[in-house]
Amino acid sequence: MRHRLGYNHLSRPTAHRMSMLRNLVSSLLEHEQISTTLAKAKATQRMAERVIELGKKGGANEWKRANAFLWNAPTTLRPLFTSLAERYASRPGGYTRLIRSGHRVGDHAPLAILELVDNRNDFKFETASKALARELALRAKGEGERNGPDVGPDVWWGLRTRLEAFGEEGIFGQLEKEPTIDSMTKKNVLKALRYRKPFTPLTLDSNSTETTTTNAIHPSVQFLNRTHHHYLHHLASLQLSTPSTPSSYKTIKQLTQRLRPSESRGAPRPVLTVPMMGRRVAAGQSTRGWAQQHEQRSKSSSLDGLEQRLSGLDLGQAKGREKGGPISRAKAGRSRGARSATRASSTTARTEAGL
Repeated sequence: MRHRLGYNHLSRPTAHRMSMLRNLVSSLLEHEQISTTLAKAKATQRMAERVIELGKKGGANEWKRANAFLWNAPTTLRPLFTSLAERYASRPGGYTRLIRSGHRVGDHAPLAILELVDNRNDFKFETASKALARELALRAKGEGERNGPDVGPDVWWGLRTRLEAFGEEGIFGQLEKEPTIDSMTKKNVLKALRYRKPFTPLTLDSNSTETTTTNAIHPSVQFLNRTHHHYLHHLASLQLSTPSTPSSYKTIKQLTQRLRPSESRGAPRPVLTVPMMGRRVAAGQSTRGWAQQHEQRSKSSSLDGLEQRLSGLDLGQAKGREKGGPISRAKAGRSRGARSATRASSTTARTEAGL
């Protein structure tokens, strides 16, 4: 029967699970970004959305409910009803973002990063600026898919001049109308800037431990500054590397001649794996005289082998090659009875001699 399947119980009893979720939500509100397993992040995301809704309402009853749920109230409760409530005042929902971040070493559990959207280190804000910067860098190098006046070394400053001509408040609307930006890149840029509020940068005085504040930077201007930073980085990497975007004017042979990082360092040296034969040298063991011993052993073994082959050949010819196999030659062509008789006679002779 489908019982207890409404949500993930995380393999914990109710008291343990609620205590863990309260701890994770409190850490998320304090640090604005946490890393945990994917299952815990999904459960924490649902609880964090409800707690932020309490902060947006801002009533006395909501304060009591949040105070009863959150831990470490001095660092989590007041920001919830002040800075976070102001940040998400115009946002209808979706206050958190979940980003998969690989697997954990050991048990290979899927990991995820859970963060509050529009924070100072917003993941979407940074990746959108990197995507736009790379697109502009490719067009500046003439390696993009577009051809026309928006391709060349002045592509970045041309775009920034057009955007800043409408003022700080008009940059977002102009980005939405800009025809030279890729559709997917534009979608992510608008998603990162739509509800973002200006942040007041904090600077630390070198002579004291007190922080001083400066004027707040508009999110659109901050986005252009970050895009310019990543644009210069991508432009430098493209100048130091081979072309990363295939050109329609090159043949298949020319495109396949692009060097990989391993090939740019030169071809690897050929290594022949030879199986180890003969005596093995132990740690600290001297090998003096090993060559002479090997020669003596090889000579003696070759002579003994020749004598055995000759004797086996004579015995085989005498007996019509009835026992001319390798085992028979190793036994000197004698049967089991003959070998037993020889051993018995030698034992009798030693007994008579008193040995």
